[in-house]
Amino acid sequence: MPDFKFQDHTIHYECTGRGEPVVLLHCGGSSARQWEKISAALGNRYCLIAPDFYGFGESSRWRGETLLSHDDQAALVAEVMNREGVVDASIVGHSYGGACAVRLKILYPHLVRSLVLIEPVLTNLIREAGEPALHAEGFEIAHRFLELAADGRDEDAWREFIDHHNAPGTWAALSERAKARFLSQTPSTADGFHSNLGNTTTLADCRRFDIPVTVLCSETTAPYNRRVTEILRNEIPRAEWREIAGAGHMSPLTHPEAVARLIEAHLQEQVIAAG
Repeated sequence: MPDFKFQDHTIHYECTGRGEPVVLLHCGGSSARQWEKISAALGNRYCLIAPDFYGFGESSRWRGETLLSHDDQAALVAEVMNREGVVDASIVGHSYGGACAVRLKILYPHLVRSLVLIEPVLTNLIREAGEPALHAEGFEIAHRFLELAADGRDEDAWREFIDHHNAPGTWAALSERAKARFLSQTPSTADGFHSNLGNTTTLADCRRFDIPVTVLCSETTAPYNRRVTEILRNEIPRAEWREIAGAGHMSPLTHPEAVARLIEAHLQEQVIAAG
């Protein structure tokens, strides 16, 4: 699929299917490939566009003069959409990609028709909502990953992070290929954690959203991930909240059929509303 140069970086993205455009934004430590099973479930009914963020998949690692931000990633997504001639599209973002999707809406509102946010990493909203203890939990897991990675303990960093967001033993149960893929993304994931810690999205931003938003939360996710989804449900005027039974934070990978059904339901509601 297409590669192109953007601000002296090589950017890769996947584009499949025909129909209404849907942009899929992957989580940290992953790539556009995380959407393969969901893309298969959605079939060819949509034009699915899935970029690799800076430092993930086949896109170059960020080499800017400042720390990588979600705004930088949003600019990358906007450029991909521009190259495909896409405006007014539905955006699906998971975790890190969900935080980027929110920034895309704030910075490039003409590009975004609707949002599906799957546990976006917007832990800063918990602090603004007046819950410092729960905010600190999410803050500390990010710093713990950065600390372990800086010490060269990449596997320990991933084990703690993956098990914390899912269940003890999740890392051990992964295939060696999956572990190797995560480990290869450690430097870029550290960049991503800096993006998370520096995210500037506010509750006031969310209250100004004037588009349909579906917020997805997994049944067994970490408490601060769930709380972020609840805050978004309460603060975004046209938000709908749905729970994915039996899933943890990595629901697009572990429960792709259920996630695909919820994405399609959201998309079909937009068709009905437009018709």
